[in-house]
Amino acid sequence: MGRVFACAVVAVLGAHAPNAHAEAKPKATPPAATKATTAKAKRVVAGFRMEGDPHIEMVFGDSERYKQHVDQFFALHEQMAETRGEFQRYVRAARATLDAHKRTCPSDAVAPLYVQAHDRGQEYRELGAEFEAHYSAIKKLDQLGETSGLTPDYRWRVHRTKRLYAAALVDYREIRALFDEQLADELGFRHCKPAELLAAGRTAKPAIAIAVAATVEPAPDPGRAKLAAATFFIDNTSCDKPLAVYVDGELLGEVASSARAAFQAQPGRHAMCLIPGASDAKCGDAGTMRSAHVHDGWSISMRCE
Repeated sequence: MGRVFACAVVAVLGAHAPNAHAEAKPKATPPAATKATTAKAKRVVAGFRMEGDPHIEMVFGDSERYKQHVDQFFALHEQMAETRGEFQRYVRAARATLDAHKRTCPSDAVAPLYVQAHDRGQEYRELGAEFEAHYSAIKKLDQLGETSGLTPDYRWRVHRTKRLYAAALVDYREIRALFDEQLADELGFRHCKPAELLAAGRTAKPAIAIAVAATVEPAPDPGRAKLAAATFFIDNTSCDKPLAVYVDGELLGEVASSARAAFQAQPGRHAMCLIPGASDAKCGDAGTMRSAHVHDGWSISMRCE
């Protein structure tokens, strides 16, 4: 699912070498050590980008462009979480299928699942490459002091990017270990050949894999069973009346007059209803409803005359 490059360190002769003009001969590395080093290098995941950095334009002093980097970072983070969940579901389905066969390879049943898991893992890495590029841009702009020109909610989101990026890298390592080691070991035990499964799975109807995967209940995964709730903000500072906040028909709370408040909901698209205090309006009336894609740091401002 990617290539990892290793760096070589070149030693230079010291001032006390017997012959300053003599050519130093590199020491031979034992074959066993070379193999061990190579195997270890293959297990190291330092980032998502394996074939060159995507070009991300950074315009200094342009807060709107900076905010776009932040918005894209969080949107990609949500997509990656969804992709990781799908990957896990297909891997669980593939392992359950293998468990039903002791020492034979159930090629027809496991191939579509294996292909789907492989493709979701690859999709996660590709999303991660773009995610990493936006993170690099955010990190650079932050180091240059550009964050001070952002609004408080965006400064808060910039502060969270480092932790979210580190967590995404951990997830990527887990995906690689689950697919390249654990699932690969189980396939090998039943004499399944990954290349043949990929070829066979490409010709199977995707609906077959989806139907089989749907029959497998997700295994408990503490801390990851649900996406972490997204914190969003309602700005009511320009209004002299409180504001009731409903999300998907449920009352979350009230924002006081001339105030700004934070709420939480699962990331994704929601039907949002905002009712000013002392109003006879109900959710669904003209001007009360709006559809919003909620993510960490998302905000909406009320305008009152």
